[in-house]
Amino acid sequence: MRVLLVLAFCAILFGAVASINFKKCTATAGQLNSITVTGCGKAATCTFKIGTNVTLDATFTSRVASSKAIVKIVGLIGGVLPVPFPIEPEDACGNYGLKCPFAANTQNRVAITMPILEKYPEISVTVKFRLVASNNANLLCVEFPVEITK
Repeated sequence: MRVLLVLAFCAILFGAVASINFKKCTATAGQLNSITVTGCGKAATCTFKIGTNVTLDATFTSRVASSKAIVKIVGLIGGVLPVPFPIEPEDACGNYGLKCPFAANTQNRVAITMPILEKYPEISVTVKFRLVASNNANLLCVEFPVEITK
């Protein structure tokens, strides 16, 4: 079951671009400016196709200076049961276009591309993506619905 949740989360995170209904969650260390996810179109739910790659591209303004930023992704099954998705490397600095350290009140960008693997189940899930600063506060936090399909 846990594997299914992780797989669903991956698929959800990286499947759509454009006007999906992204829900901001608490991010006291930053302000989301823009976000696009491949696979997210005008439908209410993003569609991630197994065997493809999805990219999450976000810009944000940091409210704090930070020497690091860690990517945290979970899939919420039924909107409540969190299943962590391990991403390697989880350090966003220098790996996903983010340059660290960065000062407070600066605009920054992070872009993460992930494969939707053949072993992932077909499932509906809510993806919760967070970028965590060196003070453990969220620079970014966003949730969005994903459907993983073949």
